[in-house]
Amino acid sequence: MAAYAALVSLMNTIDHIQIHPLLCNCIDKKQMESLSVHLSFLLDFVESNHSHGAYHNEAELLESQIARAAHAAEDAIESHVVDQIHSGSISLLDLQTTIHDMDFVKEKVLIVKEEGIFKDDVPEGPTYSLPNPSTSSSNGKSKMVRFDEELVQLSDALTEQQSSLQIIPIVGMGGIGINLPEPRLKSQENDDVIVLKNMQTLKKAVNLNLSEEVCKRIPNVKKLNLVYEGLSKSSCYNNLYNIGMLHKLVLLCIDFGDLSVLENIENSDLLRNLKFPTSLKKLTLIGSGLNWEDLTMIGSLPNLEVLQLGIGSVRGSEWNPIEGEFLCLKYLFINCFELKYWNAESVHFPVLENLVLNGIFQLDKIPSGTGEIPTLDIIQMLKCSESAAVSALRILEEQESLGNDKLRVHIQFKSNYNSIIEDFDEKYQHFMLF
Repeated sequence: MAAYAALVSLMNTIDHIQIHPLLCNCIDKKQMESLSVHLSFLLDFVESNHSHGAYHNEAELLESQIARAAHAAEDAIESHVVDQIHSGSISLLDLQTTIHDMDFVKEKVLIVKEEGIFKDDVPEGPTYSLPNPSTSSSNGKSKMVRFDEELVQLSDALTEQQSSLQIIPIVGMGGIGINLPEPRLKSQENDDVIVLKNMQTLKKAVNLNLSEEVCKRIPNVKKLNLVYEGLSKSSCYNNLYNIGMLHKLVLLCIDFGDLSVLENIENSDLLRNLKFPTSLKKLTLIGSGLNWEDLTMIGSLPNLEVLQLGIGSVRGSEWNPIEGEFLCLKYLFINCFELKYWNAESVHFPVLENLVLNGIFQLDKIPSGTGEIPTLDIIQMLKCSESAAVSALRILEEQESLGNDKLRVHIQFKSNYNSIIEDFDEKYQHFMLF
């Protein structure tokens, strides 16, 4: 799932640039929106491809191309941002070449899908996201949720019993997100709420208050992407308190955005006492400010297969996992720069298949015990410390000596300059002498 990790990493980078007060001006907004549309399409393809088991040579080739395009885009964006910081001035980055590359890969995916190579076992439910506001209302087909008359029509479309589900775009005001109003009672005598029975996917919902009433209104939602901006710690917790009521939720992404409002505050209780639905299979956290020991409540989720710990999701320098947790975890992505000591054995992640470490500059080493996980296929390291990279290669050599030729290790440095590769090679040879 190299493509999955590359796409998520790029999307996280874009999200953080967009909320930064200065850096948000260094990339053209229209180009950013266009790139985000391409990334969402490719991410949906990769998720669908893996979730339905449709994986073969054609899929591997496409995902390899997707991963390369995403890595190239992230490198271009990060290099430009660094240049802006050093120069002290702001200039626009032209993403046209990047968008062209993504469009080229997208066309390949569309061609392959049209040929019927990838087939989903289950039809996808309706998706609700934020398309470009400038293109959404001119034809009269999109609906602005802040207008009552349109909201009534939207509710009718979503709650109607239909043999074939449809996709209905929901457009926010000025791109600031979706605000679901509190459900209205059908009558004063009847306390039944308007139920959006067909809603299965809700994306980019900003500051959504998952009150008990709202949760009753979206009982069949399977994929939920939440963004919380400018709220206090207690407000975030209150908005998420009832998330355990969503018993069919499979995929959850929560982005707490800029944590400046929470600096110097103990944030670990933000999610510690939440009860996530046991149906959850994929969880992504960004900016949650947890402590490593708080991951116990996540590790206890019985069906969790994918865990992505994005920037600011976990704080602290040492992680000591507990045996008996993460029993079904297959994919682990960590982008927590404070992590230095990771003390783990194979029993802590017994069925892990894909380990991705991104931007962990202080990590001392990858636990040698991870190489003993029988299901582990690949270790991917993106812009991590040299010592951690050396430890990954040591694990690879040890496993090869034991006859395990399945394990792969991919290492990507911050720059592709040959001098950096040669310098690392010299250091690796030095480490291997001891």
